[in-house]
Amino acid sequence: SLAATNALAQVSVDTGWTYQGKLNDGGTPATGTYDMRFSLFQDDQGTLPIGPVLDLPGVTVAGGLFTTRLDFGAAFTGYKTWVQIEISPEGAGTYTALPLQEITNSPQSLFSLAP
Repeated sequence: SLAATNALAQVSVDTGWTYQGKLNDGGTPATGTYDMRFSLFQDDQGTLPIGPVLDLPGVTVAGGLFTTRLDFGAAFTGYKTWVQIEISPEGAGTYTALPLQEITNSPQSLFSLAP
């Protein structure tokens, strides 16, 4: 007699996450392609950088909204963290820094997958 069982695959969780934002240009929702630069900081003044700087060229913004994937590696250690976004029209090379934003927890992030 044959018996079938379900095997559960264990897949490691990576350090990437999805960032969704809203971008205005001159007071109206932006539309177009923008180069973006993301940086992490340990303080709300932007003086203690952590992790790599992520350069993301060619991010599509439609009706002011954009979504991108960020991966700073193991930069999150359980302490408050702020992200700074710098924006440039695609290929212009002149970035505008937006105000720092605190990264807050999502409910699932409060639980460890390790025993």
